[in-house]
Amino acid sequence: MPISTSIQSIKNYIEEQLTHPFLKRNLGTPNINEDKLKILMIPFNGNVELKEMKYIATTMLVEIALNTHDQVSVEEEASQVNRQLTVLAGDYFSGLYYQILANMDNLALIQALASGIKIINENKIRLNQQKVLSTYDAFTCVKNIETAHIQAFFAHFNEDKHIERVTDYLLAKRLEKETNLFMKTNQSSLYYHVNGQYFPDKVNNLDSLTINEKQQLVSEVKGKINAIKETTNLHFSGQAVHNSFVKEAFSLATQASAMTNLYAEEG
Repeated sequence: MPISTSIQSIKNYIEEQLTHPFLKRNLGTPNINEDKLKILMIPFNGNVELKEMKYIATTMLVEIALNTHDQVSVEEEASQVNRQLTVLAGDYFSGLYYQILANMDNLALIQALASGIKIINENKIRLNQQKVLSTYDAFTCVKNIETAHIQAFFAHFNEDKHIERVTDYLLAKRLEKETNLFMKTNQSSLYYHVNGQYFPDKVNNLDSLTINEKQQLVSEVKGKINAIKETTNLHFSGQAVHNSFVKEAFSLATQASAMTNLYAEEG
């Protein structure tokens, strides 16, 4: 089965689980990260039947639930009703993940993902605290937030050949997202810490940065992004990776990433 067909089947399954007319009418449909769908297929070499589809879906539901809860803190202008609905939606999506795995009688994966969720929440707290972190520690927090559940998933299925490069790739994607956010809004938890290292007198006021100062911060983060991409591309295109599915999945993911960046630059 082509990767694109498998991805669409998994998306359809997840969307079926997410279907709740009241929540959809009031909050819309949550985003499903296709890059992560491709990556979560790696432990199965792309051979995704219903059982594997459910495993992947539960991991994505974890992410969707956490992202939904995050919206409560950023939507400051939202009505109290919408904020309450967002909390309930996050709880609802969390319940779906537990229900699917419980029905499959897979306590071990529940425990693994619970451990990943704990790491994600701990790192969110650390990243959003007022104490300025080193750039290295800030990058590490972002990486854990973005990938701890995926690391837990890979570990559960004894797939450790590519996890470091996969998580680095997802970190680079998140750094690009944070950079776009910073450039458009002067807001970013990551850039709060990077700024604190470069311009500590302006640590609580990203709006006061000059254009040259902003460019200096962006240059620091883009340097990290470019270093990750170079290492990751060498890994997945080199002879060390013999699995054709892994190469194809990663190739499709990077192509999608490049297209997204192209549109962002043109916009």
